[in-house]
Amino acid sequence: MKIATWNVNSLKVRLPHVLDWLAANKPDALCLQELKLEDKAFPVADLEAAGYHAVFIGQKTYNGVAILSPQPIDEATVVRNIPGFEDEQKRIIAATINGVRVVCGYFPNGQAVGSDKFEYKLRWLAALTEWLREELKTHERLVLAGDFNIAPEDRDAHPEWKDEIHVSEPERAAFRALQDLGLIDAFRLFEQPERAFSWWDYRMMAFRRNFGLRIDHLLVSPALREACRSCAVDKEPRRLERPSDHAPVVLELWPEPMSLRPSPSAAAQLDARYPVLAELSAPAREQLLRSAQWMRVPAGAMLFDDRQACEGFPFVVEGSVRVSKCAPNGRELPLYRVGPGETCIISSSCLLGHEDYNARGVTEADTELMLLPKPVFDAMLGERAFRDFVFHLFAERIADLMQLIEEVAFRKLDQRLAALLLGKGRTIHTTHQHLADELGSVREIVSRLLKGFAEQGLVRLGREQIEILDATGLRRLAADGSAKPG
Repeated sequence: MKIATWNVNSLKVRLPHVLDWLAANKPDALCLQELKLEDKAFPVADLEAAGYHAVFIGQKTYNGVAILSPQPIDEATVVRNIPGFEDEQKRIIAATINGVRVVCGYFPNGQAVGSDKFEYKLRWLAALTEWLREELKTHERLVLAGDFNIAPEDRDAHPEWKDEIHVSEPERAAFRALQDLGLIDAFRLFEQPERAFSWWDYRMMAFRRNFGLRIDHLLVSPALREACRSCAVDKEPRRLERPSDHAPVVLELWPEPMSLRPSPSAAAQLDARYPVLAELSAPAREQLLRSAQWMRVPAGAMLFDDRQACEGFPFVVEGSVRVSKCAPNGRELPLYRVGPGETCIISSSCLLGHEDYNARGVTEADTELMLLPKPVFDAMLGERAFRDFVFHLFAERIADLMQLIEEVAFRKLDQRLAALLLGKGRTIHTTHQHLADELGSVREIVSRLLKGFAEQGLVRLGREQIEILDATGLRRLAADGSAKPG
């Protein structure tokens, strides 16, 4: 699961940057701060077209927070502003996404130590801390994300930073009070470059000089500590024209393990899906089942991504994983799907070649799988039945990929889109962005083609819905590039 926080410093101005970043990074939750717009001006349609749902609370000119997710967000889980703390400023929103309580906050700036705004900041922090104390009692898996306007340690500020604000002892004490609840600074769980900051002033070439502060944070509850996979600042959006003065900070979590050992029913299901396991020697089978990690992963969760180390060999018992190649501009080409009884050849390739992943794997449905750690995978290759199984399915996948290459290289996009629609039933509930992802194209092109299909009477377009009106015409188009007979 990927959770990110980003102070966009005006969503209206930065919306193109946000849409591009969503397409390229595909977070499960993106927490935005400083929307600087009223709720009626929130770009719901633009985000839905990009495949994202949103909950938000805003106000004119100042403040405002939002949480975006590709999964529908249950409004019953949403909290806006700190309960019991009277405040006209819109600074907090919380929601539950994929079983994780996500709290997005835009913390007060404070202006200057000793000012009225500084005292408000401390009162606000105290109220937040007490509310989170209660939230943690009912939400074991919790992430507090946002622009904290606090650099918690000396290393989080440039050595020549002279102002007291953001680095004062009262502010840092308030940050430690959040940590005293058990919350952990995910960024500091990993080795980071020296002078790693998330905010740089627009003035005095601060970004070019790396004269900044680390004030954007993701704090995780103790139950999520071992699930933390990586946490880093993405400085690329800060290099764009008209950027926010903040950069996104991105946290990746491992899927939640279901159990350390399979239940008897799960083991039987595993044998049904993967008969090869019954052919292993008794000691090898015992070692495999003893060492494997079982996981239950919600739909839309990222199992692995480009340039990440391969941790093991997956056996899918239920659900499906879509494996895609992603370009830096966000375009995605689906390579294949891994369903029950199948294997991921990219995982095999990475394990055999001791290389990192060069593709992305995302669950398409709630998925149950067993992960075989690399040392055990290496040991299993000594078993002839397992070795033959791996290389046989490897060969099958290579054949599928060759067919994909032929299709992408020699079939026009409108033909491929027509064929894709025909395979999804008469009424299709999806977004143009999702179709573009499946085709390895971009949303604008797919939308234009769909509009053409509608003008030809092939389909009827609705909000996140496509109804096929002329299946015969679509079949002709998919086959020879023309919807007209003859």
